[in-house]
Amino acid sequence: MIERRKFSRISFEAPASIQQGSTTVSGTVRDLSLHGLLVSSENASQLSQEQGLTASVMLNDSEVSLTLTGQLVAALDKELHIRIDKIDLDSIAHLRRLVELNMADEELLNRDLESLIALGSN
Repeated sequence: MIERRKFSRISFEAPASIQQGSTTVSGTVRDLSLHGLLVSSENASQLSQEQGLTASVMLNDSEVSLTLTGQLVAALDKELHIRIDKIDLDSIAHLRRLVELNMADEELLNRDLESLIALGSN
């Protein structure tokens, strides 16, 4: 199988809340990258790929959170595959630091950051 990911994923577990229109779904982040999240949720089927969403990921016992807007790429079984489309500067700084702390290869992190910057300039 050919790996098509442009960004390295890290295993990470944290509570998440996903809002789409008037629907809010709770779940647990299983892994993340600079470009997306994998979230487990018992209510995954309540969300649609047709509409954007807002996700909040709680870090450090809810003192710090990542807030982003994105798109549901797939909802398989009880897993939500979410692409990050837009993220505020504070959240991207927290996400970058989180990935940096969990990624053993600094060269790989730099490659991911360059890919993220390239995507943002398109």
